[in-house]
Amino acid sequence: MGDTMDALARQHHEQLQLMRAQLTSINEGQSMRAADAQAALTRELEAQVRELRAEVEASKAAAKAEAAKAWRAAAHAKESDARVAEQEAELVELRLESKAAAELAERRLRIAQGQSVVATTRGVLHRKMLGAWSRWKFVVYAGKQYWLGGGPGGGGGGGG
Repeated sequence: MGDTMDALARQHHEQLQLMRAQLTSINEGQSMRAADAQAALTRELEAQVRELRAEVEASKAAAKAEAAKAWRAAAHAKESDARVAEQEAELVELRLESKAAAELAERRLRIAQGQSVVATTRGVLHRKMLGAWSRWKFVVYAGKQYWLGGGPGGGGGGGG
């Protein structure tokens, strides 16, 4: 019976060692699976961080591009404003020139039609019969002289 007990004890001891080995293997497997899961999770988190960094860089690049676009638009607007101001100045200048030309043309037309504004000129004439210098007022209208006064006898008016 001693042999049987020894055989049973040995068998029980082997079963215990086998169970221990299995438990150790299971623990190691679980540890390995946990380590693998942790490594996979770490890799996934690192990939997400890289994606986020790439998105941040892309966002920065887009912001820089928008800022450059805004600067170009502002510079273009300044150039456009300068061109508009220059064109407005040219327009004012052309209007003034046009107005002056129109006034000149109107004057020339009135003169040509004999409808010029009556020009009064004071002339100093030497009259021998008075023996002195007298002032005469005369008007030139449509090529004729009309005396307005200052002659002998103080009379005025008269035709030419």
